[in-house]
Amino acid sequence: MSDLDAHFPPASNTKQIEVKKMPLSHFFITGCPRSGTTMLQQALNRHTDVVVPAETKYFCYFYGMPIRWQRQHVERMKSDLGIHLEAHTRVISDDEAHLRYFRGIAERCIDRSGKSGVRFFGEKTPEHANRIPLIRRVLPDSKVIYVHRDPRAVVASLLKVPWITCSPRTASLVWNKYVQFWLLHQRSPDPNTLIVRYEDLARSPRKVLRQACAFLGAEFQAEVADGTGDSQIIPERELRWKSHSLRSIDTSRIDQWKEILSDREVAQVERLTGSTMLQMGYQPETDPPYRPCLYDRALLIPESLRTASSLTYQCLLSELRFCLKTKISSAVHPNKPQQGWGQGSAGHRTRRRGSAPQG
Repeated sequence: MSDLDAHFPPASNTKQIEVKKMPLSHFFITGCPRSGTTMLQQALNRHTDVVVPAETKYFCYFYGMPIRWQRQHVERMKSDLGIHLEAHTRVISDDEAHLRYFRGIAERCIDRSGKSGVRFFGEKTPEHANRIPLIRRVLPDSKVIYVHRDPRAVVASLLKVPWITCSPRTASLVWNKYVQFWLLHQRSPDPNTLIVRYEDLARSPRKVLRQACAFLGAEFQAEVADGTGDSQIIPERELRWKSHSLRSIDTSRIDQWKEILSDREVAQVERLTGSTMLQMGYQPETDPPYRPCLYDRALLIPESLRTASSLTYQCLLSELRFCLKTKISSAVHPNKPQQGWGQGSAGHRTRRRGSAPQG
């Protein structure tokens, strides 16, 4: 018996067998952290045919990692997902093995949900945004729902979470990194990708979620738009910054950034994101040109080091490994499409109308 056979043995009861025989479609929810991905996860998980558990971060912290890291991440998934996973003795490396392993996790999560006849399994991890080509290689028919939000609102929210230490400038760089998926989709539209705007979801949940259900191939259910959240799919340690998603969908946080960010901070954000903001339909409050001033450039180095030092070593090493693999693959196969989304969008300078430039 192989490690995977031992890891995911045949179901021991009729209900599990029935669930596992159902054809299962996979989809991934991604986007910049603090963009509304959890709100969308909670909404779709209310559908009787859909299960979207807590974040697995599978293709960031498990796929392609050495055995020690894989074992550590298995323990995290067991705790966060509330499922049983046995320790494996050999590294899981090839795509076929990963496909089977990921499907095994999906089956365990569906069993735990208590739902019968589930046809759609969703995975919500913001960090998967630059792993989509890799995910599509392992799960070719999977669909992607990408959520984007006003960068000023994202920055205001990132400044408050405990798992990263950001300045308005470095938080803007985080947004720039994740928005590359949207820019790529604009250049090469993909029918298996749905773009969701946070502000539209908050203002018109029924309309947006009806589109999301149709995109997945599921019949719309009113509870998806009108219901409240399920704390079971949020690890306890994350409730501090995700508790709002347990409420019914509302518009209270669309413009909350105006109460959190100062005029100086808004100007900093718009200098680094302004041109992309305009492309995405968000109106800057400051005048062009939108590019970083010398003061921004001088402070970005120490501020970026401070932000990097606040992240876990797994996160930093995972991104470093991924970037190195992408660069090496690009050098060896220059005509082969890369798995990354390229460089972050250029930063930009702004200032308030009628006011002097500020750093």
